[in-house]
Parts: sequence; C-alpha cells; structure tokens
Amino acid sequence: KKFKHMLEGREFQIYTDQKPLIYAFKQNPDKCSPRQLRHLDFISQYSTDLRHVQGSE
Repeated sequence: KKFKHMLEGREFQIYTDQKPLIYAFKQNPDKCSPRQLRHLDFISQYSTDLRHVQGSE
C-alpha cells in the first residue's frame, strides 16, 4: 500500500515461489472465501503478470 503511487499504471512482473498464489488466480472465484477474494482483488490491481520461480530447498 505504501508504493501505490509508484506502481499504478505500470506494467511489471511478480516472481514468486508460491505456487498456491498462481493457482488462486486461475481457479474459479466461487471456490474462494470472501477474504481470499479481497486479497486477490488487491493484488490484481497492480500486477499484470505473475510468474513462478523455483525456490531454494
């Protein structure tokens, strides 16, 4: 929220090692809880492209 003014209107990628986050954007919204929907909506305001990278084990 602190960087809203810097991120709005820009295209950028988010690289994450969280596969569940990637899956959450692809699943049916009917399966999400209201809390999950709020979080996904907030993230989708800024990110245009989510990409998965392998994390360290």
